[in-house]
Amino acid sequence: MKSFIILIFAYLVFSNAQIANKHQNEAYLITQGIFNAFGIQNEIDITQVFSKIESKYYFETLQSAVNLQEQLDEESLLEGIKLIGVALQQIPDSIDSLEEQTQETIIISKILNNLLEQLRNPLRFHFQDNIEVFINGVNISQDLGNSLQEWQSENYEEYGKDIGTVLIKLMLRLENLEAVIHDSTIILIIFDGVMDGILDASGIRGQDIRQCIDGVNIMVIDFEESIRLLETGLPSNVIQSLQIFGDGLQHFPQALDQCKASIKEAAKLAKQLRDLIKALQNPVSFAFHIGIDLIVNGKDIYREIFTAVDDWKQGNWNDFGYQLGKAMYQIFVGQQDYKS
Repeated sequence: MKSFIILIFAYLVFSNAQIANKHQNEAYLITQGIFNAFGIQNEIDITQVFSKIESKYYFETLQSAVNLQEQLDEESLLEGIKLIGVALQQIPDSIDSLEEQTQETIIISKILNNLLEQLRNPLRFHFQDNIEVFINGVNISQDLGNSLQEWQSENYEEYGKDIGTVLIKLMLRLENLEAVIHDSTIILIIFDGVMDGILDASGIRGQDIRQCIDGVNIMVIDFEESIRLLETGLPSNVIQSLQIFGDGLQHFPQALDQCKASIKEAAKLAKQLRDLIKALQNPVSFAFHIGIDLIVNGKDIYREIFTAVDDWKQGNWNDFGYQLGKAMYQIFVGQQDYKS
């Protein structure tokens, strides 16, 4: 009897090991496919990266994503796409944990972080006619459909390539890749510009809040989306873009809240910024005529907003912040005029 129990125990251990190894092999092939799609297989040692990935969770999360995709309804499809972003986040996290970091590994990790955040929290999602799938204005229908077929056929490396292609399409829509790669430095330069635009007299600068600011990756995504919406020229999109600009800028008063113990007048500036952002996101009046004017709360901010668009594309970060700050300040003044 004792020998029989030992035999059963050994069988269970062996079976579990086989399952774990199977997940490991499948997860490795998926990762390899993503690396090949990006063409980074020669830049980063995939074996080192994969050694830090929890393959069982990785694979099972992607399996859950596939199960949701197969339901072919909008809500399930969106949740499935979000789960892909959750599972694959292990890749840039693993790259970040490598002992030897190079300029290439840092850049690749930054880009992947940005793209996966777009999957986890898309600002725009459309599922048209039960066929076409759009994330942040990018049509990913064919590649997402191909990935589903490859998974069902257990062609896991090809699945990884298809998902990698989805990410590349999102990357190609970026208005300024430099903003993604150097996000922390750039966001602080933008803060300085905003301070100049709102005529702030506190003397607080970007370097003062460096240790307190969080969410710079999300700020870049917000600004990118705002730029794309403005370029459509549709009034509804222009309103939405101003609201998204405000979402991105909210991280500045949040940082000031964190730093208020060490920075004089931080609390006062945080309140001022919140008031300005609120005015930006909740206009009393709005009128837009493409190529002519953009009137919010009785103030024409066309030049400021569309100069900011050009600044973002050209990498003029300080002036980008300055134009946004100036526009916010004018909108706030207009709001006060309406109240009086």
